[in-house]
Amino acid sequence: MSSPFSAAFWRNSLSSYQNLDDAPPKRVWRLGSIDEETDEHVLLERDSESFRNFASPKEIVSHSWRNRLAERLPLWNLRQPSSSRRLPCCKSGLGLILTTASGVLFAIASLFVKLSNTSIPAFEIVFFRLVIQTVLVVPGAIWARADLLGEREHRPFLVCFGAVNFASVSCIYGSFTKLPLGDATVCISTTPIFTALVAYVFLKESWHIFDAIATFVCLGGVVLLTKPTFLFGSSANLSSHVTESSRLIGYAVALSGAVVQSLTFVMVRKVGGSVSFYTNVFYFGWCSALLSGLTMFVFQKPVIPDCGTTRWFLIGVALCGVFGSFCLNRGLQLEKAAPAALMRNVDILLAFLFDYAIFGHKPSLLTLLGGLLVVLSTGGVALGKWWRSRDNL
Repeated sequence: MSSPFSAAFWRNSLSSYQNLDDAPPKRVWRLGSIDEETDEHVLLERDSESFRNFASPKEIVSHSWRNRLAERLPLWNLRQPSSSRRLPCCKSGLGLILTTASGVLFAIASLFVKLSNTSIPAFEIVFFRLVIQTVLVVPGAIWARADLLGEREHRPFLVCFGAVNFASVSCIYGSFTKLPLGDATVCISTTPIFTALVAYVFLKESWHIFDAIATFVCLGGVVLLTKPTFLFGSSANLSSHVTESSRLIGYAVALSGAVVQSLTFVMVRKVGGSVSFYTNVFYFGWCSALLSGLTMFVFQKPVIPDCGTTRWFLIGVALCGVFGSFCLNRGLQLEKAAPAALMRNVDILLAFLFDYAIFGHKPSLLTLLGGLLVVLSTGGVALGKWWRSRDNL
């Protein structure tokens, strides 16, 4: 008897197995031997619901799109849940870096607005900024396969959203031309306070006692910043190079910009994720560009920019504004709201530095104290919302 580890043993065993009567018949499959019209196995499989769903044109296109997306994006980005994707970014501080970068870019954009306003009207600056924004957002929307026009039922809302954004950016840029950069930036930074109030009125969101305290602190900071003459007298603003009438108009325009900007935030929160970010930015761009172009010819006289520094100031306003918006939105996705809001306020510090270093305007102690109160109140609102959302988890 041969050993079970020898080749002869296995040859004899296999040959004896083929001679057994109860051995299963050996079935050979050949492609040419299957008749798809008569074979019962093929017909049964073809009539199944899973085959019909898989062979439908919609499913074929869907599988093709998934394959292309899998080639474009890393494998971990498709299979891991969103929470596990965000965690490494939060730990590495990428969200804080992006929100800080957005504050720096917004501060530089405000500086370019003030420098270019010496020869270019404010509405023309808004027009150039939004035309370039619209052009830059289209390639990103195409890459992300976003619907730029949006769904039919959302289009009237998106047009209103673009018009409100035009009013917001016009007030913000107009305040930069009337006030020192630091004063205007502090007034615009009150947006979170107004956002909480507007969301409480229209969206029925909660408004706690801590929000009320932060609102009064913010108003106190605005009073110290504006230094109204009926409280501080006319001598409180002698150090400013801005006239009294221009100051009053500038503060009113800046605070109006903060209120209108809070409306845009509430409008975005209202539609939620049903409208793409690219669609919002696209409507904001083309609607505001159209309205600013009309108002530029009606209320101001357009000026052709020279080929010197003014042209580069306009390009800098557009690029810093667009990339600042992208950094802010991406940073808020990667980082908690409270630290992100605090890092976003770096533009206030830079605005005061630009005022002192470039324009020779030295802020008063009351102005710095008012700016500090505004930063603390807005940061406190963001911190309170983050803490309450943490308790609800």
